[in-house]
This record gives sequence, C-alpha cells and structure tokens, in this order.
Amino acid sequence: MGSKTFALFVLTLLVVWLSGTPLVDRVVDRLAAQPQLGQTLVRADLDTRTDALTLLFFCTLAGPLAVAVAMGTGAFLFAVLVEAARPATRALAMPDGATRATIALAVGSAAWLARDAWLPRSLWVLGLLARAYRVVVT
Repeated sequence: MGSKTFALFVLTLLVVWLSGTPLVDRVVDRLAAQPQLGQTLVRADLDTRTDALTLLFFCTLAGPLAVAVAMGTGAFLFAVLVEAARPATRALAMPDGATRATIALAVGSAAWLARDAWLPRSLWVLGLLARAYRVVVT
C-alpha cells in the first residue's frame, strides 16, 4: 500500500470517526459495556474524567509510536523467518513470493490458534479506551 493510499485510508477513518455515525457509537458502546472491565471508569466525577482524559492523551501520544515499533519488529521477524526457510524452499524450487505467502499464512494461522492468549487482553484494553472516551465525551 502506497503512502498516499495509506494517508487517504487514515483520513477516511478519521472522518468516519468524527462524523459520529451510529455504527461507531454502537462499537464504542459495545466495547465499553464489557463485563471484564467491572466498575472501571464508571463514575462521572472530576477525578474519573481526569483519569480518562489522561489515559486517552497518553494512548494518542504513544499509540503511533507503539504501532510503528510493533510493525518494524514484525517486519524484521518476518524477514528472519523467510530467510530461515529459504534453504528448504530452494530445495522445493518454490519462488520467493510463494515462500513469503506460506510463511505469512503459517504466522497468521498460529496467531489465530493462539487467540485465547492475546484476544481477551486486547479487548479489555479497547474496552477501557472506549469507556474513557465515553467518560470524556459525556
């Protein structure tokens, strides 16, 4: 994906988010209503609003950096896996594109099979951010 296409994609997501479409509101409400969050960020007092605003500020500030680091690390590990599998794929006379696709499919399948390890925590963090967003906005 080119940089112009990615910038247009991000801009489109931002416009959809800021337009307040019912779909966005439903997704935020559903994430914020997770039972795992308990009574976190439920009250509407000043301390809770301050905590929610601080959480959103730091996630907005550190989020792009964390995504860039995660993508760089993932790309590096993917390149290492492709190079480690290269002798075997050369013996099978596989082209480089097929090698990369096979490795990507294997890594994606492993992530899908291990979703019980990472998905609940990810949903908890997204729910916490959704609750913080609701507390700050309302």
